[in-house]
Amino acid sequence: MVAMPWERWFGRFQKKPRTMAVSINYQFLAAVPGGPSVTASEKVSTDSYEFIQVTVEAGEENKKVMLDITEKVVMLVMRADKYDSLSYRKKTANSTEVPITAPLILIGKGAVALIGPSLESLLLTNTGETAREITILISRSTTP
Repeated sequence: MVAMPWERWFGRFQKKPRTMAVSINYQFLAAVPGGPSVTASEKVSTDSYEFIQVTVEAGEENKKVMLDITEKVVMLVMRADKYDSLSYRKKTANSTEVPITAPLILIGKGAVALIGPSLESLLLTNTGETAREITILISRSTTP
């Protein structure tokens, strides 16, 4: 497959929007050994989704990742290959840097609203000595 000019320019930063209605399946399990557990296995109906992969190089600060999160977002999942040196912040005045210490999983409009009513982009920082790979899945629905 031939790389598009923007793919050569941005390298691994690839935003792949898909605009077709699909259901996204998810499964979740949190279990205390010998104790209680919480499970969930459901579907999120979505009109479109984006799958974003980005590399944050060692020592890189404020790498901009376009997200376009609005009230239509019903799922946001962000995971990294390692969590020891990553953080993010919103691209707004007086934003606070937030360490990325585990996968971020927000499912449902109420959960996604915790990050604010809208978010155009995130700024990622890697204070570590090796590059980190981050994967982001965003799904949107136009139905209430």
